[in-house]
Amino acid sequence: MQGQRSGLVAERSRVEAARGPVVYLAAIAGVDVEVAIRWLMLLMVLCCDPAAIALTIAASRLVR
Repeated sequence: MQGQRSGLVAERSRVEAARGPVVYLAAIAGVDVEVAIRWLMLLMVLCCDPAAIALTIAASRLVR
């Protein structure tokens, strides 16, 4: 039982450390953490998806 408990405590610490920046950003913006995560995902899609499309088009033109 102690081994399982220590494993769970370690996993919880790892998860809390990974979500720390999102919690901080949500506190600055004054919104719930879930709302901050949704906005970050939307920003990532809007920024990265057009770049991926442009790179795909550029790569296909180089092949011809």
